[in-house]
Amino acid sequence: GLESGPYATARTRTLIENAPELIAVAGRVAGALRVNAVHLVVDRTLGKLVSELRRQVRDTPVDVLAIPNKYPQCHPRMLFRAVTGRELSPNCTPRDAGAWIVGPPALWDIHRALTYGVPPVVQTLTVAGDAVQRPGNYRVLVGTSVASILRRVGLHQTVGRVVLGDALTGVAVRSADAVIARGVEGLYAWSPSATPVRDPLGCLRCGFCLEVCPVRIDPVSVFNAVELNRSAQVPSWAPRACIDCGLCDYVCPAALPLMEAMRFARRYAEGGPDA
Repeated sequence: GLESGPYATARTRTLIENAPELIAVAGRVAGALRVNAVHLVVDRTLGKLVSELRRQVRDTPVDVLAIPNKYPQCHPRMLFRAVTGRELSPNCTPRDAGAWIVGPPALWDIHRALTYGVPPVVQTLTVAGDAVQRPGNYRVLVGTSVASILRRVGLHQTVGRVVLGDALTGVAVRSADAVIARGVEGLYAWSPSATPVRDPLGCLRCGFCLEVCPVRIDPVSVFNAVELNRSAQVPSWAPRACIDCGLCDYVCPAALPLMEAMRFARRYAEGGPDA
């Protein structure tokens, strides 16, 4: 139940509106998977929601776990560590370690499929950004175009950039004909004044990227290797361990494309020199 990033509220809204159904289907899924414990993880700052959920889970196999949602706590690898106290190796996923991590929107889709036979063709979407006239959470059909959604919510400023995904690591779309796919939880429309212009400088050796990395990677060393065409020298564990949270990019005072370099190193590791 932790939100995927800044500005996102779709998971919280789904929990508030459909808690009884989500708790019930979580129990059914747990039984089908034969798991030992079911934790409904919620941001502990949402005190009223936590109290209400704890009231509703009585006499069910589900318990409510309230933890801080300091980004990127929502990422499955980070969430696994917070809940179990166990560290995953770069080659291991939570599922490999015996944990299934499912968000409220996916649980809601399972409930609708089991109860009504409805296929998962509707996506809960947070629509926000300083150019949006009516920000909020909307239920949209998968395949709906960005243009039609923006017409529905209205715009009160010129749009400089539209991002699908989450606010920090989403993908900027080149055309309003782009459509909403399954799993996309955010659409953000920013004005030109709110759209950052990246003008990379030389590394300042400040160490901010090292301090902020939640999985203890040295992002600038990966960047330097990629820039010098030495991707083969990047330790193989680093691209696998990276969770693409974008914090290194966000804090870098030199505006270096650190996350882009990490993704290039990952493609290189997976496909060799021609990746």
